[in-house]
Amino acid sequence: LICDAVHAAARQLHQSLYENEEFKLDIPFIHFAYSLIRARLVNFSELVHAVPDLVKTILALRDRLNVGEMILDVVALECCLQQLEPCPDDLENAENRLIWCKRVQCVRPIIQVMKSEISKPAQQQKENGSNEAQFSSQLSEARSAHILQNCRTTWIRLDVVRMFIEHTCPPGQSCHPADATNVFRLWKALGENPDFLSVHTMTVVERFLQSCSDRLSKRLIK
Repeated sequence: LICDAVHAAARQLHQSLYENEEFKLDIPFIHFAYSLIRARLVNFSELVHAVPDLVKTILALRDRLNVGEMILDVVALECCLQQLEPCPDDLENAENRLIWCKRVQCVRPIIQVMKSEISKPAQQQKENGSNEAQFSSQLSEARSAHILQNCRTTWIRLDVVRMFIEHTCPPGQSCHPADATNVFRLWKALGENPDFLSVHTMTVVERFLQSCSDRLSKRLIK
């Protein structure tokens, strides 16, 4: 996977520099291409450490990486977040919720780094003034940015659910079964594309919280 990533970056860089020339690899060019994506490969390594079976998952999707652009790190992040999407069993008891919250928290630092490295506009990177910054910006193309944006949406959804758990049924502490059920209800209510700047998402959250309040009131009255 690493070799494929370096090869994709080298081909992409060659295309931007020598558009009409035949692509040929040599050792200096490989080293240069690697130096430009080294930080992104470190992110990939961190994700693999956080989710050990991630490599096996990506190998099954290897054809998806052949897009003429180095997207190994963002595809790895996408797969990682998909594996974090909770099922009812992940949230049904205190021990499982604690494990799930720790898994989510484990990838937070990596996501923050990747957002800062890939999502910068190309012009902002070029303003650094160095040729290396300009070349790096050329290797962060639209496909990487698109996948990262999808990852950002998924991450927000995961993190909101994690924060809801910590405030309503803290990991490691027992709580009423209805509170645990509410966690998964929130996950489903948020949907696949939550946008907390939109009226729609805020309305969904408001209705969800109101329903939780109504259920709690009925429970206490009984």
